[in-house]
Amino acid sequence: MPVMTVIIPTLDRGPALERCLSSLAEQTFSDFDIVIVCNGRRMVEHDFNLDPGLKHRTRLIVSESNRGYGAACNMGAHATDASYLLFLNDDTFLQDDCAEEIYKSLCSSENTLFQPMIRHEYARQTRAGNPCDIFGAAGLGFYGNCGTGEFFASGACLAVSKTTYDYLGGFDEKLFLYYDDVDLSWRARLVGFNVSATTNTLCFHSGGKSSTAMPHEIKFYLTQRNRIRVFIKNYSMQRIFTRLLVVVCLILGGAFFFAIRNRRVRYVECCLRAFGWNLKMLHNTLVERSWVQGRRVRNDLLIEKSMSQQSIDICVLKRSIADM
Repeated sequence: MPVMTVIIPTLDRGPALERCLSSLAEQTFSDFDIVIVCNGRRMVEHDFNLDPGLKHRTRLIVSESNRGYGAACNMGAHATDASYLLFLNDDTFLQDDCAEEIYKSLCSSENTLFQPMIRHEYARQTRAGNPCDIFGAAGLGFYGNCGTGEFFASGACLAVSKTTYDYLGGFDEKLFLYYDDVDLSWRARLVGFNVSATTNTLCFHSGGKSSTAMPHEIKFYLTQRNRIRVFIKNYSMQRIFTRLLVVVCLILGGAFFFAIRNRRVRYVECCLRAFGWNLKMLHNTLVERSWVQGRRVRNDLLIEKSMSQQSIDICVLKRSIADM
């Protein structure tokens, strides 16, 4: 059994996935196998023309339907007994020493979520982690250069020990797409684990390949929907009482701004759908929250030291208005 398993969720075979696999074939570290998780029956094993050095180390798991990023990652993780897991987006490719450097980091600090330095080509940023503000706004896709800090390890290239992954309960499958990595990193911080970067190696991330055809307002719906769930799960009740209304107002404000700027009322409709989904899922969210909060060892003040203190939403609105 290899010491590490590389797990790659994907929708279908394409040039990006082939480039990702090619970069894995060129790694200086080879004690890993690969699990490709196809979200929906769009691929079969003979679709792949793998490097001979990878062929015997690669498995394909096919889901009957598209269950989302988190579920695909969990399927891959449950299919291996390797000591370490490396989750990769299919639109990434690695510097040839990336797997080796990540493995060294995992061996030195087991209770830590790691990412390498990631060059997010769609955002034109190279980062050691991604920002999240104290109101739960997180990521680069919607928020560009707004937000400071490295609160969460990017799911584009995220490494964790199997023991830590199992203790955290894996990814939240209800999120489907977006915020999976925010939630996992937040929960890791709450239980006393760390989030860090292996800064002497690089991963290149094209970004957005799994949602290229998705309308921008649907991405807005998913990000804001999931943001609320992650906010409720991971914050203390005091923070929920004092900030949730602010979060709702920030999301509403963003929806109206995008609707006016883009002349598409559907942003407001998607915003209301996001609120409705969270009301529908509230019981499940509170059950998950009870489990998360029951294991907490760090308070909000300590967690917030790694967060952006200023609202990322307001930063985006200011910049968007200035550019009009």
